Amino acid sequence: GWLNIGLFPDLEIPYGTVKMKKGALLLNFDLTQELSIQEKSIKYIYASHFVEHISFKDVKKILEWSYKVMEDGGVIRLTFPDLGLWINNYAENNTVFFQKYYQLTKDNNELPDLKTKGEIFMSQVNNWGHKWGYDFESMKRILEEAGFTDVKMKKPYESIIPNIKTIEPGSEGRLLETAYVEAKK
Repeated sequence: GWLNIGLFPDLEIPYGTVKMKKGALLLNFDLTQELSIQEKSIKYIYASHFVEHISFKDVKKILEWSYKVMEDGGVIRLTFPDLGLWINNYAENNTVFFQKYYQLTKDNNELPDLKTKGEIFMSQVNNWGHKWGYDFESMKRILEEAGFTDVKMKKPYESIIPNIKTIEPGSEGRLLETAYVEAKK
C-alpha cells in the first residue's frame, strides 16, 4: 500500500515512471523537484534515512510540500542518523558505541581500517552521500516551521502509522544510530 519514491538508477525504471519491482511500487523521481500530488490527499509519509542526503534548504522545501499534500490528521515519520546521539557518545568518550557501529557497517564503509572515535564519527558525517545532520531539536524546528504539530521523538517501531514494522528497517546498525521523529498535520 506504499508508493516508494526515490532515485533508482540501478533498477532500470525510467525517470518519472512507476513500476512494480520485487513486490514494491516504485516511482523514480527526484523529490527536490515538486511532485504533482493533489493537496490533502496523503495520510502518511515515511522517510527512512533520506533527509541527511539532501541539502537543508531542500529538506525544508520538501517538508512544506509534504504538509500541503497531507490530509488533516495525517502523520509524517522521519528517521535519520541522530546527530545528538553521535555527539553525546563522542563527548562521553563512549568508544564502545563507535566500535560497535563501525563493526556493523565496515563492509559498507568507504574508508576501511578506521580506529578512533573521531575517524568513525567523521566517516558517518561524510560517507554515503550525507549532506546534512539533524538532531531532534533541529528537526522539530523545521517540521513546526512547515506547519506540523505534536512533534515527538519515538522509538523504533513505535508509531501512529499502522504496521510500521513492515516498512521500517531494523538492522542493528540502523537501530544503534537512528532518531525516529513523528509529527501530525
